[in-house]
Amino acid sequence: MRYFLSISLLTFSLFAKEEVIPGRYIIGFKEGARSTDVLSSLPISEAREFKGRSSLVEVTLNGPLPRINRDEIDYIEPVYRIQHNIKAAPYIGEDQWGLDNSNNIDIDAPEAWEITQGSEDVVVAVLDSGVAFAHKYLKNNIWHNEAEIPDNGIDDDENGYVDDTIGWDFVYDDGYPIDGTHHGTHVAGIIAAHGKVLGVAPKTKIMPLRFIDGDGSSTTSDAVRAIYYAVDNGAKVMNNSWGGGTYSRAIDEAVKYANDNNVFFVVAACNKYDPDNGPFDCYPAKLNYPAVLSVASIMRNGKMNPYSNTGKWIHVNAPGADILSTGPGGNIYMNSGTSMAAPFVSGIVALMYAVNKDLTVEEVKEILLSTGRKLPQIQGYTKTGRLVNAVEAVNRALELVRH
Repeated sequence: MRYFLSISLLTFSLFAKEEVIPGRYIIGFKEGARSTDVLSSLPISEAREFKGRSSLVEVTLNGPLPRINRDEIDYIEPVYRIQHNIKAAPYIGEDQWGLDNSNNIDIDAPEAWEITQGSEDVVVAVLDSGVAFAHKYLKNNIWHNEAEIPDNGIDDDENGYVDDTIGWDFVYDDGYPIDGTHHGTHVAGIIAAHGKVLGVAPKTKIMPLRFIDGDGSSTTSDAVRAIYYAVDNGAKVMNNSWGGGTYSRAIDEAVKYANDNNVFFVVAACNKYDPDNGPFDCYPAKLNYPAVLSVASIMRNGKMNPYSNTGKWIHVNAPGADILSTGPGGNIYMNSGTSMAAPFVSGIVALMYAVNKDLTVEEVKEILLSTGRKLPQIQGYTKTGRLVNAVEAVNRALELVRH
């Protein structure tokens, strides 16, 4: 089993094995079940709630999982550790070829910007390693929870999170989701940087949600918490530059919750450890909901990035090699991977919502599947063989404005 952060830089990251964390389980109870009776029968050393989710609990046991009454339980699954190998890449230039270039292997961002550069009313949640939210090219585009009074130690909006004024850190369980690596900041910049480097939607708001720690490690349970937070707190789009080879029922249900609440879920299609290895199923990218759109990576010559996953279940392609964006410490970096391709699409979706706030997830997905260039170099590698296009998508969104 494999689970990894969908990142590859100038030197590409390795897959890490998905490790079951001994004694930790996510339990999903059936509707109306008396969960306290089941939990009292278990040798629990710690229990963690999923805020606002009474039917879901994470437990740590100080012994083996005993036989329990399954009549009240929908599912039990182990908690997996998501371990990643992350290396910083050097700054090697200022070329933002994915936005616009002379070869026309780009998303036509400047043409879309003549219509819209995004809206402060559209919030994109970045579920990642955190965001350097004071970065000079990002600080003006960070989401603020207006219902929460900063640093007063009170859950003013009663959403279960104290002082979550700009998002949440699920690693340290506080309202300070600073980037522990460089990955989430780079992703956020591709979506909404505004300065020396530009994001696809430079007037869009970013909600930083950190569930990956400074060693590039996380758990499926914290990924679930981050998804629910994003939906419950007003995100319109979620960028998920992470994934792996193991299916999780808990993540599936969280993504379904996003789908049912009309929140679009953009997800990287995963990287390959070695170009000689074949494609593999990647989750949550392969989940089959209207809101889910999986993204593969191409190079500036229009060919598939050899380290990108491929497969007819992957929906679209976006720039994902040598992508310049923001990094911690006010710096800018050049990174590569499907992690970089996904936020190009998240930015396009943010532009679409800026001109048509009433779009359904079904409409957004249909537009992205039917617009953009069919590149001959990538036919057969993904479902559409298309490079996403910002101006075409925005114009199609405008056509669907409801009067």
